[in-house]
Amino acid sequence: MSTTSYPVVWIGRTIMIGAPFQVPLNVKGPLPAGIILHGTSGVSYRGVDYSAALNRAATATLEIDQWGGRDLPGGASIRPQRVDANLPDIAGAYRLLAGRPDIDASRIGIMGSSMGGGETMLMMTTPQ
Repeated sequence: MSTTSYPVVWIGRTIMIGAPFQVPLNVKGPLPAGIILHGTSGVSYRGVDYSAALNRAATATLEIDQWGGRDLPGGASIRPQRVDANLPDIAGAYRLLAGRPDIDASRIGIMGSSMGGGETMLMMTTPQ
C-alpha cells in the first residue's frame, strides 16, 4: 500500500485529498480499479476490508479520505449540507487513477457506504 494525494478546490481554496492506493500482489497491469468512499463518520475498517477483497479479485483500490484534507473529524454535525458537495473529490480520484499507466481507465468503478453510497449514486448520474 502507498498513500497518494491530489488537489481539490474547496470553498475557494485548494486542499489535498489523501488516499491509500493498493494494488494486488503478483498481478500485471493495466488493472481495473475501485474508488472507495467512506460514510459520514470518516475512514473506517470497511475500506480496509473492501480493499483486501478487491485486491484478491485482481483490482487496485483507492480509498479517499474526504475529511482529512478539510481538517474535519467526521460525524453528522460537520458533514456537508449537500451530499453532492464532495463530488469534486471523486472526480479528482478518477482523474488520478485514469492517468496511471498501471490502471485501465475504462475499468474504474466506485463504491461507498452511507454518505459514500449516496455520493456513488450521484457520481454515476452527474456530469463532472
